[in-house]
Amino acid sequence: MAGARLEAAKRAASVIVEALGPRDRISIVSFASDVQIHVDGSACDDAGRDAAVAALAALEPRGSTNLAAGWFQGAECVARVESIHSGSQCRVLMLSDGMANQGLVEPAELAVHASAMRDRGIFTSCVGIGDDYSTEQMQALADHGGGRMHDAERPGEIAEVVVAELRDMAHAAAEAVRVELRAPAGVRVVALGGFPTQSLNDGLACVIGSLPAGARRRAIFRLTCPAGKLGDALALQVSGAWRVPGSGAELQLDRLAPSVQFAPGRDNSAQSRDIASSIEVAQTWQADIVRAAIRMNRDGRVREAAAWLMQQLRHFERYARDLPGGAALIDELQRTARRVMRPMHERSRKEIDLAMYQRVRLQADARHEKRAEWGAFLD
Repeated sequence: MAGARLEAAKRAASVIVEALGPRDRISIVSFASDVQIHVDGSACDDAGRDAAVAALAALEPRGSTNLAAGWFQGAECVARVESIHSGSQCRVLMLSDGMANQGLVEPAELAVHASAMRDRGIFTSCVGIGDDYSTEQMQALADHGGGRMHDAERPGEIAEVVVAELRDMAHAAAEAVRVELRAPAGVRVVALGGFPTQSLNDGLACVIGSLPAGARRRAIFRLTCPAGKLGDALALQVSGAWRVPGSGAELQLDRLAPSVQFAPGRDNSAQSRDIASSIEVAQTWQADIVRAAIRMNRDGRVREAAAWLMQQLRHFERYARDLPGGAALIDELQRTARRVMRPMHERSRKEIDLAMYQRVRLQADARHEKRAEWGAFLD
């Protein structure tokens, strides 16, 4: 990171420093081909804030991007503070404008380590700057780290998204939120929406992450059931759990016990439909399809992306065509199928992916200068 981006990132980090109080602790780590600790768990009293701001001002550009090493070091600094000051809210905020090209680079491996940190109570959020950062690498850290992924296309937007992240951290009502669905043997459970999942012996856990006060999230599961006898029922169990920020105490919701009953197709089709829930399912399903096609386009698999999307569209159309707004969702997928057959500009890919990410998480764009609707990036 260099030039205007580096200066803007330094100003954004200074915003965090100035917003913290004497009871807070901060560490500042920079990474390139090497990793440097500039501030290590310092108290944010007047002297500590002045020292942190001075350390930020002195940062200079260096070469390469060992993102994982920088993240590991930041998490280690946080863990040291927590070992002394137990009960703290432990957060790592990663800012990067480049793709990791040294050290650990595979998104799946980053996800495993981020999940382990989250289970230890250390949560990660990320800010990708410009067009050259890896969406897959950064989202792996943020999603599995229980935090949030932000995009700052322009230098001036770095501070905007950092302030939004700081606000969410300060007003966190729950951390490590998870919803579990347990089902009988033979039932295949898949979560929609791109949230991290954990396999259970008899089902699936969907890891929602942190939840600010007043915010809403939704977990949507798709069940594939085996053949059964008419009148028989499949008993399900749904439960939820989360941690109280700053205490580590875990709370749980009472389990719900819905069931699915085997019936003739005509009886199933005759059931009244929950329109509001069906629309949410369709929107989330569409987002999953679009994001997967965009990843294929980024990898250069343009024909595969279009063929896969059209295959998904055949199933999606049957589900969504009779819903309010369903025709628009179908049309957007058809347009996406045509567009992903050709290489796309990376900014278009990032804006489409971000719009889908924010839709399924019911999150607003933290950037003040709003973009066009995501469909405009298909033109």
